[in-house]
Amino acid sequence: DRVANWQAEYDLSFPLLSDADAAVGAAYDQPVRFGVLGRFSDFLGRMPEVVIVDRRGDDPEVAYVHRGSSTFDRPDLADLLDELDTLCATDSSETDQ
Repeated sequence: DRVANWQAEYDLSFPLLSDADAAVGAAYDQPVRFGVLGRFSDFLGRMPEVVIVDRRGDDPEVAYVHRGSSTFDRPDLADLLDELDTLCATDSSETDQ
């Protein structure tokens, strides 16, 4: 519900994924620190990761990745929006090459 509310509040034209049970993070080998404690607290254990996927072509492509090296290593929101603007400005046929 929080993700849907956040997406509606900011009128985002792209889907967001909330990975509350860390299943997607685990599938993509998102690092976890502090052992058992880290698995129970995203703030302490799961390293921040942002992945922007371009779904416009026949096969989805990863367009941007930020893998944090600490729990505080998060990309700046303006940088993420710039990445999205750049991606949106490219013709979807360019991404199919």
